[in-house]
Amino acid sequence: MVRACAVAGIKVEAPFPHMQYKEVIRKYGSDKPDLRFGMELHEVTNCFPEEAQAELQIEGNVFALAAPGAAGYFA
Repeated sequence: MVRACAVAGIKVEAPFPHMQYKEVIRKYGSDKPDLRFGMELHEVTNCFPEEAQAELQIEGNVFALAAPGAAGYFA
């Protein structure tokens, strides 16, 4: 890949980062994550009491993104 990019006039450094498929899906929810923003999924299942899980019909784990500073966007 380094040589192919060099032919196109693009300089890249090896080795390239490598992540396991299962890890990428768990952290980013996609097999082609955009790593520029550090927006990882976090498990928040324990934030819901059992009554809320039953009422919302939650049958698995709940994951969410943390977006610092974005709270005011929806006000």
